[in-house]
Amino acid sequence: MSRTDGSTEDEHVVPSSEADQLQRDIEARQARLAATVDELTTRVHPRSVLKNGSQSVQRRAREAVLTEDGEPRVERIVAVGSAALALVGAVLWRGSRSRR
Repeated sequence: MSRTDGSTEDEHVVPSSEADQLQRDIEARQARLAATVDELTTRVHPRSVLKNGSQSVQRRAREAVLTEDGEPRVERIVAVGSAALALVGAVLWRGSRSRR
């Protein structure tokens, strides 16, 4: 049946305290969702991705040449230096051969 105010008898009337609680719950969920969206936006921003990637590379490079105590790993540093020296020597040798 219709009432004069346009509502029907089957409609459930929510008490004011429940309505207020529902409104607070909705607002809290919206705030959490907004915070999550903001965090995801920050994570995928190109500057953030670049910063995180460069920090990762720096950390791995440090771990490669330093022990857990912060001491240099001499054997690795010497190996890399030797390889670089050999590469420079090979380039110079090849360059001198091509000039002949």
